[in-house]
Amino acid sequence: MAYDIAMPGYNTYNSNTIRLWSAKPFCEFDVVHFNEGNYYAAIEDRQKADQITKVLCYRDCTNEMIENRIKQEYFFSAATIKDIVVNFKKLNKDWDKFP
Repeated sequence: MAYDIAMPGYNTYNSNTIRLWSAKPFCEFDVVHFNEGNYYAAIEDRQKADQITKVLCYRDCTNEMIENRIKQEYFFSAATIKDIVVNFKKLNKDWDKFP
């Protein structure tokens, strides 16, 4: 999910926007697991999605941190490229003009 935040310029009346991303699971809450009494399994997908965008990894201390950083890099790159292509398709039909 994209979030646009206004960024006012310094000593000017202009502002730009910065697009931030948040990962959302396909299913927020698994009722089947919840009804079985397994609350943690019911929210597992949401926790995995939150892990991608809540805290950015910058160190490679453990294999889990390396894996999470790669997931983050892929997620942010893929989301941004998809957004660029969708916006280009809205404005143009000629793919020869795609930068």
